[in-house]
Amino acid sequence: MGRKLDVLLGRSSRQMPMLKSLLSLTVSRLAVLRNRRQARCDQAREDVSQLLQLGHVDSALLRVEHVIKEQNMLDVFAMVEHYCHLLAERAVLLDHRECPEELRRRSRA
Repeated sequence: MGRKLDVLLGRSSRQMPMLKSLLSLTVSRLAVLRNRRQARCDQAREDVSQLLQLGHVDSALLRVEHVIKEQNMLDVFAMVEHYCHLLAERAVLLDHRECPEELRRRSRA
């Protein structure tokens, strides 16, 4: 864990390629997980529709809760993926030892 933390904190410039590699692996793994969750969410939506057509309102409400949880998890995956992309873009800034001027201005506000 110590090495990964050093990479994330940009303590060693030769570790930047490793950070970008780990971020790309993370993004690809998130895509796999997101596809699985999306399939589950789509199936649960179809179940809700069928249950409502059959008049099983109570069962449909339980499935709706499941759909909401799956959708929330999909949103989390999207947010984590966006943060990984942002971190990969800003990896150059992590490699420098001093704080960029734009970040200094934001912290004072």
